[in-house]
Amino acid sequence: MVCRGEWVLYRTIDSESIIHDWSLRIDSAEVTDSIEGAADNPEYYSGENYDAPERITAEAKEGMELLHVVYTARNDGMEPGGLPVTYAVIFSDGEVFAPTGDDDDYGYNLTLNRDPAAGQSQQNPHSEAQGDIVIEIPADSELAAVEFCDPYIDSGFCTTIELTDVD
Repeated sequence: MVCRGEWVLYRTIDSESIIHDWSLRIDSAEVTDSIEGAADNPEYYSGENYDAPERITAEAKEGMELLHVVYTARNDGMEPGGLPVTYAVIFSDGEVFAPTGDDDDYGYNLTLNRDPAAGQSQQNPHSEAQGDIVIEIPADSELAAVEFCDPYIDSGFCTTIELTDVD
């Protein structure tokens, strides 16, 4: 298994059965109770107060924590491409959690602040872009790895990166 900070091959397949090669690396992984600027602000999106900030601090629910992972994706192909990927965290006991609901939005919102943003647009060959994953997990969970999978039906392409010494 590849560890945080190391590049790993990640493959995707498109609707024409063409395989695309990428490299992924986890740059940081942190467990926290809150993440500034990750949550949508209902006051802003209600249309009643556009002076309110668009994003506010995301807070973990009681008994839970937020795992925030920053990763880099590099397009190893010969053509521009988009990075199709789904994520999950694997605990030391084999249990798996995926982002759902609000925490899925948190990672998306944080990634939008990056330039370029991994998975949000096309990447030219050999270019790198960063992205964010946020998954709400039970407090004091023993983390083992993050799994990146191609969402294309039955592609079977998944890459696992071990989480060691999570902050």
